Amino acid sequence: MLDDEIVEAVQNKKFHIWAINKIEEGIILLTGKEAAKKRRDGSFTPGSVFDGVQKKIIQFDQDHQTVQEKRGEG
Repeated sequence: MLDDEIVEAVQNKKFHIWAINKIEEGIILLTGKEAAKKRRDGSFTPGSVFDGVQKKIIQFDQDHQTVQEKRGEG
């Protein structure tokens, strides 16, 4: 089961244990923001966590392509 130290921390309200069924539930618990709903065009709900992640990945890819082009590799 759980270590006594964890049980005590929960009892003292220093630690919480949340049961979730999917990662999206955990994201909203940890961030307070909606994980996302995927839209028909493959994008995610604007302002959601997954939207931010998707935008960052696209930016990384664009930056990588720019570096390759500057090196003459692209």
